[in-house]
Amino acid sequence: IASPDTPSSTNDLFHNYEGGAQDNWSADSTGISYLHICGQQMNPDGTIAKNTTTRVIAHAEAIENPEIDYPPYEKYSFVQVKGAGDGAVPLLSAQRLSQFLAPGTPPVRTISGANNAIKHNLLMGNPNVLETIDKFLANQPLPPVPAALTSPLLVSGTVAKQRITIAGWSYVHVVDSVGNDNAKISDMAANAIPNVAITYGGSAPWVDISAESTVDLTISGMVADQPPEGGPPIQITVIQLASDGTALSLRRYQFNPAGHAWQAHISPASTPSVTDPMVDVDMNDNGTYDVGEQIPPSQTSGSGAVDTTAPALGLTLSTIGDVIVINLAATDNVTADPHIRYSINDGTAQNYTGPLSFAAGQNVVVKAFAKDDMGNTSGLVTTNVRPVLSASNQAGSAIGLAWPVADAYVLEESVDLLGPWTPSSAQINNNGDTESATVPIGTTPKKFFRLRSQAVTK
Repeated sequence: IASPDTPSSTNDLFHNYEGGAQDNWSADSTGISYLHICGQQMNPDGTIAKNTTTRVIAHAEAIENPEIDYPPYEKYSFVQVKGAGDGAVPLLSAQRLSQFLAPGTPPVRTISGANNAIKHNLLMGNPNVLETIDKFLANQPLPPVPAALTSPLLVSGTVAKQRITIAGWSYVHVVDSVGNDNAKISDMAANAIPNVAITYGGSAPWVDISAESTVDLTISGMVADQPPEGGPPIQITVIQLASDGTALSLRRYQFNPAGHAWQAHISPASTPSVTDPMVDVDMNDNGTYDVGEQIPPSQTSGSGAVDTTAPALGLTLSTIGDVIVINLAATDNVTADPHIRYSINDGTAQNYTGPLSFAAGQNVVVKAFAKDDMGNTSGLVTTNVRPVLSASNQAGSAIGLAWPVADAYVLEESVDLLGPWTPSSAQINNNGDTESATVPIGTTPKKFFRLRSQAVTK
């Protein structure tokens, strides 16, 4: 029986799932003797959890002026959290709870040592393990359990990784201090750099770089690689992370290269930096980066607390007669009053100052997002104010439903026009500016469908 609980912080929920049914040997009456051994590496190399974060990046093609914020798009990032274990199985997952052990089973034995000696697939070659098994099979007293080692994990405040995100640029040239670089191999591939992971947005203009703290990197945006939009403002975000994924510093830069080359230098770091990276734009196109061409950060955590949590933006619809009113509200864990921006029909982004009203017959698309003082942005809310639901015949016994993207509406279904109405179980597909669903017909009861307004938060 698989448990849905992660053993990354406690094994109680994991091993107690279904009353311990997944590994409960306490009722074993066969008389068979059991020995339970697990390993703990001195330098943990096993993943015990993954921290998932959502970051929101501005659409480069929608930015015309550096001082104006435009609706962004979401991007997901994952940080592996290393912890106690044998490099493959987390210690808390391997250690069964004492109440679930078979009668007469010795306490769980945790063998600690150097990584290679405790590695999951090499554990059976460990001298202490072999001695323990030999004594167990001979029905002799087991040797003492080695003292558990204190893992020299990176302590809080020590930089383990540096993450750099460049939004508004599809490809950047990255080179380390010994000359390894990500030179393009083809339109679809680039060289890899040791201890550096680079993810490219493809048709979307962004690059994500994750580097070990010991790596020295120079990141360059060349004029020939600028997006076809002609070099809109770009945003560079640098976050230094501890081994557990905790952010230790954040610096964000937003600037318009205006057709010039630019460069950012990421230095190796063991402690959080309040000055790195250095970002420059070659404004005079002389091939060098002068002191006067340095770009200051638009946001920085400095030596204080690091806020990487995005604000939440809520949108609600209400009606006054035939008028539809949209209310926007944002909350954040640090910024008391996050900044809200919105656009109508992809027009110029505007500051939100109060409810938006749309008269009868006025059907528009509203996009909105919120930003806190550190530049963290919420998800993008996109909704058609008065979406129209249309139906069409599909191949086979099915009909197709389609409507403009409308986050503030939910597709509902009922077998009776008088209700009750419930959220539809149909699979909804997002096709860019529209959403759609395919509904089977035939032997099932005929159904009615509608779009009903709902509050939405992103």
